[in-house]
Amino acid sequence: GHDHVHHPSNANSIVVGLSIHALTDGLAIGAAALTGSLVLTISVFLAVLVHKVPAAFSVGLFSMHERDERSTSIRDVLMFSLATPIMILVTFFLLGDVSGEFLGLAILFAGGTFLYVATVDVLPEVHHAATGKTAMIQVVSGALIMVALLWILDATGIAALSH
Repeated sequence: GHDHVHHPSNANSIVVGLSIHALTDGLAIGAAALTGSLVLTISVFLAVLVHKVPAAFSVGLFSMHERDERSTSIRDVLMFSLATPIMILVTFFLLGDVSGEFLGLAILFAGGTFLYVATVDVLPEVHHAATGKTAMIQVVSGALIMVALLWILDATGIAALSH
């Protein structure tokens, strides 16, 4: 046995919240694919993949730690893991005939949720005296790397391949 207190409502909130975020990842991938741009689709897919693998691992570990039943942990991981591919299919079905501008808005919405989750996650670190400077440097560095990558894609013409 173990001697700590479990808070199922907190665990449920975290798993449901991460699964809703995973739905927006599916929206982003599906909308990117519907634009017909291979570069955009691959870019969005890779962005989702890079954070989805550690997130899935975290959901599994968190759930195994917080849940009393193994079956509940498996349900948590399945719900999180299936949310993105299910939403890709739903996006194809619901947004298949919309304009490119609307698809762009869907991608922006999904990107905004990613930035919100990332910001909320890092804010406590930024305000903590011991980790604040390092966390801020990491956030700014990440933003600068993304700007540099976009500039390189534009300057080399790679971004124009989808037109």
